[in-house]
Amino acid sequence: MRNTLGLDDDLEGVELVQNLEAAFGVKFSSRETEACGTVADIFALLTARFSAKGVRNQGCASAMAFYRLKRAFKDAGTSLTLAPTSRLDEISSLPPKVLFRKVRAHSGLRLPNIQSGRLGSAGFCVILLGAAAVLGQAVLHSRLVLFPVAVAAIGGILMRMDRGAFPDACQTLGDLARKVAGLNFGRLVALGAGERDKDVWAALLEVLTEHSSIQKTAITPETVLLQNQLRAA
Repeated sequence: MRNTLGLDDDLEGVELVQNLEAAFGVKFSSRETEACGTVADIFALLTARFSAKGVRNQGCASAMAFYRLKRAFKDAGTSLTLAPTSRLDEISSLPPKVLFRKVRAHSGLRLPNIQSGRLGSAGFCVILLGAAAVLGQAVLHSRLVLFPVAVAAIGGILMRMDRGAFPDACQTLGDLARKVAGLNFGRLVALGAGERDKDVWAALLEVLTEHSSIQKTAITPETVLLQNQLRAA
């Protein structure tokens, strides 16, 4: 069985392409993306782009990201001495989504998405419940629409109150630096980061895992991008 990122439709594929272009600072043509079926295809496009530039930097993208993040956390109010092993949940008392917003503003770097906390997850479930109730009343021609609307509104309030949670793969500042290096690879290369094939591959894995629940170690060049491509094969 060939494994897949699990992207189910073309819209998810379009979103992946957009994030790849933003992360690597490149543009793909429609013909190029339509020809991509596996991770190896994307990797070949990226390495060709960086090889064509003829630049051979030696800087470490993760180290560059770390020092920029460290400075941004300081600017956001952190007074602790920060190291790659520093846990994100001990760096600041700010809610994760607020802390990431401040760090993003101070660093100018793209950060991974914050996960929903307990309130956010509960709020999402409540919104789904309210939506189901609205649909059910529409089918039954009921006029009692205020209750499900109120339920959905409560769900929205819970989601706004949610503190957020750090991504599972980013529990330390070092973890975050590696992820941020991938999400900002093109920009860091322009500042002197290395763009060897192994650097491009490491950055590609960080971007792909933003779109998939599978682990980096499970992604290989043969990994299929879209689920429907695997079914068609």
